[in-house]
Amino acid sequence: MSNLFKQIIFIVSLFSCISLHAQLQLNKISGTEGLSQNTVRSIIQDSNGFIWVGTYNGINKYDGYSMVHYKFLNDVNSLSSNIIISLFEDKDGYIWAGTTNAGLNRIDPRTGKIEVYFDDPNALDYASEIDHIYQSYSGVLFIKTSKGIKFFKVAVDGSIIFEDVKNRVDNFSLSIKNIIPALNGKHWFFTPENNIKLHLAEINEITNVPDIKIQSTDIKAFEFDSSYPVNFIEYPKNTIWVISNRLQLLKIQLNNQLQVIDRELISLSDNSSGFSDKNFKKLAIAVDKEQHIWVAGNGILLNYDTQSGEKLNLNSSHRKEIAIQQAQQLMIDNTNILWLGTLNHGLYKMDLENNTFLNSNEFLNNSEQQSPVFHEYPILTMCEDSKGDIWLGTQGRGGLAILKRKEIERSLSSKSNKVWDYNYLAKTNKQFDAEDFFEIKRLMNDSEDNIWVGAKTGLSKISFKNNSEIFDIKKFNDIRDKKGNLIKNPVFAIEEDRMGNIWVGFWKKGIAKITFDKQNETYTSVNYQNELNNTNSLSNNFVRDILEDSSGDIWVGTIRGLNKLKEDAAGTIAFTSYLNDSENKNSLSNNYVLDVFQASDGHLYVGTFGGGLNQIEISNNTLNFKHYTTKEGLPSDVVYQIKEDKQGNIWMLHVREISKLNPTTGEVTYFENQDGINVSEFKDNAMLFTTSGMMLCGGVNGITFFQPDKLSVNEIKPQLIISDFKLFNEIIQPLEKRNGTIILKNSINETKKIVLPYNLNSMEFVFSSLHFSNPEKNQYKYILEGFDEKWQYSKGNERRFASYTNVPPGNYIFKVYGSNSVGVWTDEPKDISVVINKPWYLTTLAILLFSLLTFAIIYSFVKIRLNQIRLKSKLDIESAIHENSEEMNQMKLQFFTNISHELRTPLTLIVGPLSQIMNGQVNTKDVSKLNSIMYKNSNRLLKLINQLLDFRKAESGNLNLIVQNDELVSFVGEVFAAFEDIALEKNIKFLFLSPKNELDAWFDNDKIEKILYNLLSNAFKFTPNGKGITVSLEKETVNNEDYAIIKVIDFGIGIPKDELVSIFDRFYQTRKENNAINVGSGLGLAYIKHLVEVHKGEINIESEFHKGTTCTVTIPISKTAYSDNSIIELQPQKYDFKYTKIGVDVIKENQLLPKKSIKSAKEHTKETPLLLIVEDNRELQDYLVTFFSYDYRILTANNGKEGLELAIKNIPSMIISDLMMPEMNGIEMCRKLKTDINTSHIPILILTAKAGLENEKEGLETGADAFILKPFNIEVLKLRLDNILRTKQQWIQKFRTNSNSKSWKELSNKLDQKFIEKSINIIKNNLDNTEFSVEKFALEIGMSRSALFLKLKSITGQSTSEFIRTIRLNKAAKLIESGKYSITEIIYLVGFSDPKYFRTCFKKHFDCTPSSYLSNFKTVAS
Repeated sequence: MSNLFKQIIFIVSLFSCISLHAQLQLNKISGTEGLSQNTVRSIIQDSNGFIWVGTYNGINKYDGYSMVHYKFLNDVNSLSSNIIISLFEDKDGYIWAGTTNAGLNRIDPRTGKIEVYFDDPNALDYASEIDHIYQSYSGVLFIKTSKGIKFFKVAVDGSIIFEDVKNRVDNFSLSIKNIIPALNGKHWFFTPENNIKLHLAEINEITNVPDIKIQSTDIKAFEFDSSYPVNFIEYPKNTIWVISNRLQLLKIQLNNQLQVIDRELISLSDNSSGFSDKNFKKLAIAVDKEQHIWVAGNGILLNYDTQSGEKLNLNSSHRKEIAIQQAQQLMIDNTNILWLGTLNHGLYKMDLENNTFLNSNEFLNNSEQQSPVFHEYPILTMCEDSKGDIWLGTQGRGGLAILKRKEIERSLSSKSNKVWDYNYLAKTNKQFDAEDFFEIKRLMNDSEDNIWVGAKTGLSKISFKNNSEIFDIKKFNDIRDKKGNLIKNPVFAIEEDRMGNIWVGFWKKGIAKITFDKQNETYTSVNYQNELNNTNSLSNNFVRDILEDSSGDIWVGTIRGLNKLKEDAAGTIAFTSYLNDSENKNSLSNNYVLDVFQASDGHLYVGTFGGGLNQIEISNNTLNFKHYTTKEGLPSDVVYQIKEDKQGNIWMLHVREISKLNPTTGEVTYFENQDGINVSEFKDNAMLFTTSGMMLCGGVNGITFFQPDKLSVNEIKPQLIISDFKLFNEIIQPLEKRNGTIILKNSINETKKIVLPYNLNSMEFVFSSLHFSNPEKNQYKYILEGFDEKWQYSKGNERRFASYTNVPPGNYIFKVYGSNSVGVWTDEPKDISVVINKPWYLTTLAILLFSLLTFAIIYSFVKIRLNQIRLKSKLDIESAIHENSEEMNQMKLQFFTNISHELRTPLTLIVGPLSQIMNGQVNTKDVSKLNSIMYKNSNRLLKLINQLLDFRKAESGNLNLIVQNDELVSFVGEVFAAFEDIALEKNIKFLFLSPKNELDAWFDNDKIEKILYNLLSNAFKFTPNGKGITVSLEKETVNNEDYAIIKVIDFGIGIPKDELVSIFDRFYQTRKENNAINVGSGLGLAYIKHLVEVHKGEINIESEFHKGTTCTVTIPISKTAYSDNSIIELQPQKYDFKYTKIGVDVIKENQLLPKKSIKSAKEHTKETPLLLIVEDNRELQDYLVTFFSYDYRILTANNGKEGLELAIKNIPSMIISDLMMPEMNGIEMCRKLKTDINTSHIPILILTAKAGLENEKEGLETGADAFILKPFNIEVLKLRLDNILRTKQQWIQKFRTNSNSKSWKELSNKLDQKFIEKSINIIKNNLDNTEFSVEKFALEIGMSRSALFLKLKSITGQSTSEFIRTIRLNKAAKLIESGKYSITEIIYLVGFSDPKYFRTCFKKHFDCTPSSYLSNFKTVAS
């Protein structure tokens, strides 16, 4: 309790003197800030709040962000001189500037116009050295001159109304030393040489003549000690403060009769200040809002509190910057900011309201050698012990230092300039000058008052004995990781839990828990690290902070997330990691965690590197992270440390700033260098909130400390102005015309309403909150009512303008609020009404005229449009008829093409055999077989013609209905049974379902048979092998009428949804059928629909593409549903189902029945050409096989897909293919073969029922070698094949003897041309290479050896080695003919290594030896 009592006494004494020693930050504004020159002779603040600065290089108008310059430019509208020694604002807002030798200047701030007066040295009114300018309450201006006082008055247009120079008034001499305005509107005249030293003058005007009334005081002497007066000021009314050249301040109080009622002489200097014997010829004096007198001169800045009598010398050792300044001017603005103008050193400002922060450099010796802990080695961490002493850990070799409480108390309470005497342990004790105390990252004071030191190389503990100064140091250098390795890594975090265990966070080595056995004085440690693929381990081994919360949970902050440690009843440790998730706005804002802190209300806060501050809120056992970043007002998103003051505010340490968060309101306030902070850069663990309520923040250049509950900030409201108005990014000056219109009659700040034409609707308002404490932190909110939906916010260092583009005509109000640097806002907004006029064509009269005109136009348009609609409707009907006709024609064309194919194929099988028989080309034994083929195809042809006739009858309505009584279940079963063999062959699951075994019904046997047959044939046609088809029959009664519902369900390819609506149209074929299993003619479903409708029923199709189709036929089966003339009452005869049986037989023969192997007419060798026949009609295929088997080896395929596979596998010599086939048609197969390098050489002949140049052109473009139209003569077909093979053989023979470019260009296929060209070039490039083999040839051309062999054999008739040899031998012959080389040279030039073998090959190829070839060539040549 005694220690606590001492601490309380210390804090009271400490902060009783903070007002004296708290730092008032002096901030410089020099040339780099925009100041035109560093010698400042005059400073004023105008009525709008701008700061005007007169220098030796013109005038500067300052808004806190930038300077506007007024200079001498040898121009009509410029200053008369750049040397400005006085500034003054008159009652009308004009700025007057006095010069040394160029008269007087008047500046209109609204327009920038400058007028010059009294500047002609040869004129009688010339004035020089105008160091003061004044204006009386009546508006008369006056200045001091060498001839006396010049009085003058200026008209609104700038002309002189009158001027008069007076050196005496009555008997009073106007030889005046100094003049200052009096608080009652008059002026004090200071006349030290006169008998009476001080006078009060009232200046009026009587008919353009100045009237001066002088009232004298009774002050005849100032009674200074061997000094004289230099300057004076009145404050409050009738109290005069006079400052002497020896810094003696005289206070004189006068009554209303100007008689002295009290006087006091105060000395502002003493022997310790060093000013007692110094003579100050020029001193500036001012009074602030707290009734403090400020005096500035050459190297001094003094403060005197008129209430308490306290003096403050800001030129003490911690104000070395003031010592070099030569103060010229002193001005305190309306927000209590002191402005100091100097000679050669620029402009300074000091916020007198902001004196919150104390800095260690105010109490330290300036010598870095004596204060290395604060200068050479930055402070990294701090902690407080039970005695109130502050422990400091530093960077590098700085080690530890202790700042004693009694030293701080003695220094502050004594109000002396004595420096702190702190204990630098590395200097005083060799134990601390060791590696274990270098680069101290973290300090912690535990519950037993031990100091724990986390350094670069590990952990140590400092223990004091019996509350004395004697201590022990224990090094914890045997902490090991899980592998047993010693941990010697930097310690960034130390935490003591409620059980007395110490938790240590290492860089790269995770955390360690140290548990103590006090009885045996031993300890154990356990290391926890990140484990690969273990989500319950620490998220990262780079630890920055550890915290035990109020619930006993341990939180660990790493550079990759936040971790919560939990220990279950069995003692198992598990970590829950919380990481940033870009998809979750409530996750941790950044994974790099620097600090974890728990506030008194239980909330956890997390500081991050780059993600700002996170406040943890728990909802339904889920952690939500609320973010505070620069968007919410933080100065930086790097939060080093977090502390809480006694009022519950959260304080944060950033890189160069200190910020405060009010958790209740979310308001953020921050402080930086300009607010009095002298630490140039804070360090990440150097923040401490002491038990006494003081906040300390350390880093580079020492410590900044303050009392959070006694913040002293500038809460004076700013003066807000609108400084500029722009249209289309150009500033609008008062009285300036745009588009012939004056936009602003006054300055924008004085303007209440702006009227703009409609075409000047892109505008910008520039504003400034004229509070100069820290303008970069001033804030703004603005809105253009009627245009903006909500208030816009900005900061002074980001945006001080509101820009609007393409604002529509209307009435708007622009409003803007401004705040100072600590968030104190103006009470009322600055507002301007903006009216954007409508264009002439949007005025009421124009709209009325336009409305009448529009009505007339609409009336005329409607009348014309109605006529157009009638005409268009007529044309649309005609066009629709024409389009339907065109579409129908296309469908008919497709239908007849398919029908022609159906007709031409049987015709081919009739005409072909018949021509053979008639020409006597058939053996007797084959005649019967050919007759059978002709008979079957005649029946097939007859069936197709009958189907066409039936369809025509149905379409024309001539189809009669003959209904009789019969049993429907067995009838449907008969048709079903006819298809069972087909289902078995195609491995299709074929079912017939009927809930009744019998169904007595009235129906037309013929129509129902044809309906069922067509539905089932379609189902089998479009259902792949292995799928299913189901036929169902049900009875349904509706309104006493019985109906049979027959469904055919298949699981085939289905019908696309967009084609279902057209499926019953005449001649329609689904577009997907080309990729289906079989191709239809386009009659089936249309014919079925007619049959169903004749039977008074309905048909409906439901289908899903690639999944299957359900066809539902509903027909009435009651006798009453049909007319009497349709009903036959005779006993039904057994129905023969002839239609179904014939149709099923055709399907079996053409598509499904096993193919009979046709024995070749003779035995063939491998040399016999291989012919591939691709034909989907089985009879035609058999016919072609029988005919060509005499001359060819035969392969057969039923469709293009099978044909493509066989061609690629067997590489036939020739292919005969039908054009229209299921799976893949002949054109597609031809295209694939001709574009494959392995098969492109195979000749293909296409058989087609599609006559016409278009079809032939399509086939030839794909590479087909010939087209044969059905029906064809089999002999003509054979001749075509023989001619193609003969042409190919002739090319092979030609190539053997002349393998040049002309030979390969004669090939029909471009792929083959490129192949042969590439092959020849490869061989030529390796011509002299005796090692060039078939394998190397295959590798270079990019084919397998076997594929290359087959390709070359098919094109050239040669093997690969023969092909290489042919090219070489032909080249050898060319070289022999050239006569340039000997035979021996040629042998090696063409890649032969054995002369004997070369001669043998040459003789075999050319039928003569090389020598003979040469002799023969010479003979022929001669």
